[in-house]
Amino acid sequence: MSETISCPSCKRLLQVPEDLKGQTVRCPSCSNTFTASAEPPPPIAPPPLPETAVHNEPEQPRRRAAVRDDDYDDRDDDDYPRRRRRRRLDCEPHRGATILVFGILGFVICGIIFGPLAWAMGSGDLRKIREGQMDPEGEGMTKAGMICGIIATILNIACLGFYAIMIIAGAAGGRFK
Repeated sequence: MSETISCPSCKRLLQVPEDLKGQTVRCPSCSNTFTASAEPPPPIAPPPLPETAVHNEPEQPRRRAAVRDDDYDDRDDDDYPRRRRRRRLDCEPHRGATILVFGILGFVICGIIFGPLAWAMGSGDLRKIREGQMDPEGEGMTKAGMICGIIATILNIACLGFYAIMIIAGAAGGRFK
């Protein structure tokens, strides 16, 4: 059976087998060497409260207030540090990263699928951001993804039109020889 002892240096509780009582042991945390005694570890007392925090009322959990539109710092001055934008608690989260990825995939993989998808999702999310229903923090990524989707869609439609013209011209060119 093992006993619980406390390291005198770092106060870590250690399980020591009974056959090591009275022998020198080493703490695995602080590498302090001490003699394992059979006395029980002292009870751990809670840290004392600072004088300013002593009161009779139980502490209530803090509620986070919803962020208002005027809490955002839109100044472009370099004289003032910009406040970090906080996520709006009364809105649904933005999908800016997803829309941006779909817009980029429209260029790389398949613009006929991902381009219109990024375009439609981006325009819907920007409408929700303007109406205050969605977190405005993702507006930049949403705009960028929507623009990538528009460009990818237009380029793919132009390429498909070019290929169609080339196929028609190739088929017609064989008949007139």
